[in-house]
Amino acid sequence: MVSPAPALRMAAGAVLLLLLLPSASAQAPTLPSDPRQAYFRFTITCSETFVSVDFLGSGDGHCTAMDLTYDSPGVPGSVSLGAVPHYLSLRAVPVGAPNETAGWQAYPSVSFIQLYGLSSAVFGVHVTTLPTIQSSFFRFDVLANYTAEDGSTQNATVHFVAQVRPYGQTFVQTAPQDITKKAGQNERVTYSVLVTNNGVYPDYYHIAVRSNDPDFLVAQPGGVYVPPHETRNVTFTILTPKGKLYELGRSAQFTADITPTFGGGRYQAFGFLRVTGAYVPTYWIPMALVALVSGMVVTRRTREVAQARRLERGAPRRVEPTPRQAVLLAELKRTDPEAYKERKAALDALYAGRRSEYRMTAKERRAADRAEARQARAEFKAERRRRKAEAKERRTQEARERKERKIAEAAEAKERKRKEKDLAKARKILEKKRGKLGRKEAKAAKKQAKIDAKQAKADAKAAKKAQKAAAKEAKAAARAAKKGEKP
Repeated sequence: MVSPAPALRMAAGAVLLLLLLPSASAQAPTLPSDPRQAYFRFTITCSETFVSVDFLGSGDGHCTAMDLTYDSPGVPGSVSLGAVPHYLSLRAVPVGAPNETAGWQAYPSVSFIQLYGLSSAVFGVHVTTLPTIQSSFFRFDVLANYTAEDGSTQNATVHFVAQVRPYGQTFVQTAPQDITKKAGQNERVTYSVLVTNNGVYPDYYHIAVRSNDPDFLVAQPGGVYVPPHETRNVTFTILTPKGKLYELGRSAQFTADITPTFGGGRYQAFGFLRVTGAYVPTYWIPMALVALVSGMVVTRRTREVAQARRLERGAPRRVEPTPRQAVLLAELKRTDPEAYKERKAALDALYAGRRSEYRMTAKERRAADRAEARQARAEFKAERRRRKAEAKERRTQEARERKERKIAEAAEAKERKRKEKDLAKARKILEKKRGKLGRKEAKAAKKQAKIDAKQAKADAKAAKKAQKAAAKEAKAAARAAKKGEKP
């Protein structure tokens, strides 16, 4: 009789095997039908496959390797006489591109483990970071190679992910001289944003600039690549609006949203801009020069024309002394001021007399000119009234002629319509008579056709009767001839 203790142990081992099989990557062979037969299997379980590591620090993952081999049914799980050892080799393999694995190291705490049937061993997985780290995440696999009793091998793979804890953070600021600026209309203004990466790995920062006033046009800077512990300067350009002759002061605020690609928060930098001043388009400059030159030419020409007209009117003018006379007058003023004053007063009196005489003559001439202008104006108005009257009479005559022509055309149209109506009536009567005559001729033709048909029928009957009589006579002649031939 079989003892129940081994049977219970075998059942417990089977239940443990079913619980542990899903956690390993290696596929187990089909269980033997006889539980006393041996089979080979192992599994690896890890309490965590995600390891968080400090910069220039290390982290550990804990795993357990269990031998599920029933190769010594008499002594399962114990190292006793007859137990067969199995060997498990371990190694860590990085997964990813070189820039993702640079600066990371991963290795198991032991590289070789000796196991027996249903025995287990605990080992650790160490992960460390170096200053040359370039990626915040590191993926690696722990590969296990299990050697069975017959020399065959089985493999298992456990996937691990490690992440470095951020060391510092991004620091963003606007250059001190760029925070607040002033500009004119239709002017380009450049801002600078300093991005400092205090992290332990490089990052790419996307920069989007927005304005609270849509009239300010912003040239987006795009992005910037910043290595660890370095600073980059990013610039973006603002185009101020235009449209006013003078802007008293218009303000706008700009916000630069900076977002890292490899995680982290969202950072902002601010800038303020005030627009003031006149707006002078570039094409105004040559226009202003042309206007200035034109104004100078017109002013000078006007002055010359006024002077010429004054001279034409005969207006007196002061006679400027010659250079010699000017020297003599200066000498007289220095030596004898009274004589100089008398000389100057005489010249002024002569000029005043001439000007008074000119004014009186000019007054009479202006009065005559005004009278002549009034006469010319009256003649012009009379001529204009005469021309207006003639034009009115001509328009009236043309209107009367148009009206008469219209009445005549209407009478002609009426007469033509009446004639056409009479003609249509006569044409209708003629057509009616023609129709009646045609019907009468058709009736006579029909009647004649009947008479002709009746006559033709009678002629045919007479011809037929004559033909019969001729045939009868011919027959009688033939009979008589026949009778005359008999003896």
